Amino acid sequence: MNIKLFLKIAFSLFLLSYLVYLVDFKKVLEIVTNTNPVLIPLLFFFCFLVWFMNGITVHFFIRAFNIIIPFWKIVKLNLQSIIYGLVLPGKLGELSIVYLLKKEGLSTSTAVTIAFLDKFVSFSFLALLSIFGFFIFLKRDIALIFTLLVLIIIFLTIFLFFTKKGRILFSKFIFKKYREKFSKILEETYLIFKKNPEAILINIVLTILKWVIYFISFYVVLILLNVNISFLTLSIIIATSALLSFIPITIAGLGIRETSGFFMLTQVGIDANVSATVFLLITATRYVLGGILLIYYEIKSWIK
Repeated sequence: MNIKLFLKIAFSLFLLSYLVYLVDFKKVLEIVTNTNPVLIPLLFFFCFLVWFMNGITVHFFIRAFNIIIPFWKIVKLNLQSIIYGLVLPGKLGELSIVYLLKKEGLSTSTAVTIAFLDKFVSFSFLALLSIFGFFIFLKRDIALIFTLLVLIIIFLTIFLFFTKKGRILFSKFIFKKYREKFSKILEETYLIFKKNPEAILINIVLTILKWVIYFISFYVVLILLNVNISFLTLSIIIATSALLSFIPITIAGLGIRETSGFFMLTQVGIDANVSATVFLLITATRYVLGGILLIYYEIKSWIK
C-alpha cells in the first residue's frame, strides 16, 4: 500500500470517527430503530435510482459518438463502475468505467472523454448550486474567493475543451509523451460539442434530474425523522457537501461529504444527532447496496 493511499484511508476513517465522536451514538441508533420502517427500503430505492440515472447519462454520451451498445449493457457497466468506485483504492474505482467501456470496443480516448464529460457536467451543476452555500455558511470574503475559484475552473475547462482556440492552446502545454493521447481526447470533446450540442444539453438535463433525486432522498429521510426543512436549503447543503467530496484527500470523498454536510445541517438548526443519522444512513445504504451488487456480479461471473 503506497503512502498516499494509506493517508486517504486514514483521513476518511478519522473524519467518520470524528463525526461519531461529536454525537451521542446511542441516540443515533435510537433514532434509526424508532423511525418509520419504510425508511430503509426507500433509501435503497433512491440509491439504486440515482445510480440508474447515471447509467442513462452515460448511455446518451455514448450515443453522441454514434456507438451502439445495448442500453441495459451500459446500465450494468455503469453500476459496476460505481461499485468499484466504492471499494477499490486510489483512482482505480473512478477510472473503472474507462476500462469497462474499452472492453466493449471503445478507444481509450473515447472512453476517457465520456468519463470526463460525465464528471464535468456533475461538477458544474454542483458547483453553481454550491455558490449559494458558500455565501450562507462562509464569511463573505471567503465565499467570494471560493465562488471565483469555482467559476474560473468551469469557464477555463469550457474554453480549453470546448473551443478550438482553447484546444490548440492546451495541446501546447501538454508533455510531448502524452500530447497525442490528450489531443485525441480534446478533439473528441470538441467534436461532440460542435456536432452534437443536443447531447450535451440532454445530459445536463439528466444530470440535474439525477441530483434532484439524490436531494429528494435526503429530504424524505428528514421528513420521516419528523424534521422540517426547506427543500432548496437542503439541496444547497447536499450539493455543497458533494462538491467538497471532489477534493481528492479521502477515498471517494468518504468522510468529507458526511462531516461537511453534518456541520451545515446543524448550522440551519437541525439536531446534531439527526444530522449525523441522515448522512450515516445514506452512506451505509450506498455501501451495503454496492456490496450486494458486487457479490451478485462476482457470483454471476463465477457461475459463467
